[in-house]
Amino acid sequence: MSGFRADGRAGREPAAALGAFALGAILLLGAAGCASRNPQPAELDPLSSERPPREPLPDEMERAAARLAALALADRPDAAGLALGLMGDAENERADRDRSRTGLVEAAADVVVAIEGGGAYLSHARRTLRRPDVSAARQRRLQRALDRQPLALARRMLSDDRRAKVGSVFNRVSRPVTQLAMSGVADPVGSVRSAISSLLTVHQFPISTLRQRRALAAYGDFLRRHPGAPETEEVEREIESLAERLARHRWDHAMKSARRALERGSHSGASMYLARAERALPGQAETAELREEASRGLQTRERDILRSLGGDAAAFAGGLSPERHDFAVRLLTAPAGELADLERETAGSPGERAFASAIGRLGPGQDAEFIERVRRVSARGSADPMARHATAALLNPWRNPYGYYRASMESDRSRRARWLLLGPLAGGPGERELPRPVEYALDIPTGVSALLTAPIRLLQDPGATRKMNPEVLVTGERYARRFPDGAHAERVHADLERRYKRLGLWSRALEHNRARGGGSEGDVRRYREGIAESLRSSAESERRSDMKLAFYRALLRDYGDTPAARDARGELSEWWHSASAQKIRLSRDFLIEHRAVSGPEGLGIRPELLDGRRRNGEIAESGVTLLGGTRVRIELEGREPALRELEAERFARLAARIEQAAYRTLVEDERERPTSDPQRDRFLERARLGLLDRPDARPSARSESEFLGSREKHGLVRTRTSRLPLDVVVRGDLETLGLAAVPLIRLPAPPADALLYR
Repeated sequence: MSGFRADGRAGREPAAALGAFALGAILLLGAAGCASRNPQPAELDPLSSERPPREPLPDEMERAAARLAALALADRPDAAGLALGLMGDAENERADRDRSRTGLVEAAADVVVAIEGGGAYLSHARRTLRRPDVSAARQRRLQRALDRQPLALARRMLSDDRRAKVGSVFNRVSRPVTQLAMSGVADPVGSVRSAISSLLTVHQFPISTLRQRRALAAYGDFLRRHPGAPETEEVEREIESLAERLARHRWDHAMKSARRALERGSHSGASMYLARAERALPGQAETAELREEASRGLQTRERDILRSLGGDAAAFAGGLSPERHDFAVRLLTAPAGELADLERETAGSPGERAFASAIGRLGPGQDAEFIERVRRVSARGSADPMARHATAALLNPWRNPYGYYRASMESDRSRRARWLLLGPLAGGPGERELPRPVEYALDIPTGVSALLTAPIRLLQDPGATRKMNPEVLVTGERYARRFPDGAHAERVHADLERRYKRLGLWSRALEHNRARGGGSEGDVRRYREGIAESLRSSAESERRSDMKLAFYRALLRDYGDTPAARDARGELSEWWHSASAQKIRLSRDFLIEHRAVSGPEGLGIRPELLDGRRRNGEIAESGVTLLGGTRVRIELEGREPALRELEAERFARLAARIEQAAYRTLVEDERERPTSDPQRDRFLERARLGLLDRPDARPSARSESEFLGSREKHGLVRTRTSRLPLDVVVRGDLETLGLAAVPLIRLPAPPADALLYR
């Protein structure tokens, strides 16, 4: 028995177990009590009622700085220099008295030197940067001024361009050379590929690079600013060289585009590109040769058009006879059922009668017969004008949509077969602007790898439908719209339904299922559920409130009986209760970093909520959210969020402190980059001006911007950029004995305004 022991002590084990259970229950209840502690005062009222301290009156140094700024604006450098000397004396006295400095003297010195002009300011900036006691903010400001000078910018762009070219070639050959040096094992295939890719990299460098074009603009800016500078002659030579390269680059680009247009048969497009080439480099023989070819093509095209439209000029020299005129009118206005009788009455040529007979087969379900008759007319030869009209009808995607549909299907099957066999070479060798035999030879290693990996692609083929040629869907839809009751309509609808189903486009699949009228109830149910789920997913990810509501409305109105609709009702209710005109978030780290935002001068959060001690309450990581108007939501750890309506004056101070904190971070931290959010900026500006009487509920006015702390954006550890322009990257693997630490040249970043010079 479980309660009996050999030593005669019976019933002790259940008692011990009961005691252990009671002790555990007591500990659990204690932990629960600790977890469900009473709210702290700061959690009940997160915002302090303490009024912000009054802004102190300007002291002597601040008044002196204001006088100096006024003298600088009045262009009085001598008086500004005297004011600067007085500020320096006052700063030294202040430092001797309480060992504190305002930092205004350094900024004032920069202002005084700036009055004298650009050259003096640049010399002052260089001298100042050589001093070891310069503050980080002032150092960045002066260095930025030096870097923005046109001559320095142009030279830096050309230096970066050379480094980018050398680095691109070096990085191509670095891996095989490093592996050979470290392991003694050569990779012949990798070495050959690296050598080839290095040569191709050099070959494919543009004639005029982006950085060279940026340097050309900077050189021109320098000449406009400093027309008599000593560097003028050198700059003019550089401008001439760079402008020549740019003209050659534009000519080469236009000529390539013209050749591609001629290959496509677009003679008008080729003429446009050749005009660009002529403007870039006038008088080139190659341009004239291609222009002559394009002109011949245009003349031939115009002659063919006139021939097709004009017919036999001799036959119409005297005008149409009354009989032929009456027949033409009857042919154009007669119903389809009378065309056969008109065909027998016509006295026209056999081609005209055959074409008129084909036109009569354009009734419902007769599209196949129409195409067959037109094809027979087209086979009569180019000497018959009606044969040319028939050929034009066959080549018209709206007259012969099923032919285009079949051609696109054949093209899709052929493309997929090439992809299965050749992989990345399915479309032919890569375009390297080399002779095609050379390009085929360069892709031999890639072709070998593609053949070896063909079985893997064969296993992946069931999912390759997502990569199908979209032309199949376009031509199929064209046929379905042009001939809804055509001879091939049911087959086309079934094929499009199958393709849309594989692509997950449920609404289109349902449309074709209903059009062919042969779908099962299970298919219709799956399609409706798929449409509903797509609408729910779109509503969930949509940020604009009007579009989100539109998605939910369509889902609940048209697909209210689906599982997705049941989930959407709960999501819509939750979103509706939490929706707001704005959603600008200030994270907890941001509030801790910028005490002017969270303190009495800004939002006025109680300091104990940001001290890291959970027992007295703490702001959650998500921080504070501006909801629109002057409403804020304060997220608390383990508590419901607190909603507060701020006074307009306090909210205006908060908006100003947020903008100041963001600007200060942008100036002082080189890792920061400005972000564009016009809705956020407009809201904060209106808040500063006290114009938030009521929230702007327009969806287009809503912002979901976030103000994050430096640790959240850039990580815990501030990384330092190495002075060496090299990075060491581990490449390769142990199985092939190819593991190596490969040195790579760090390529320069593109200029910030690169978009303007592409």
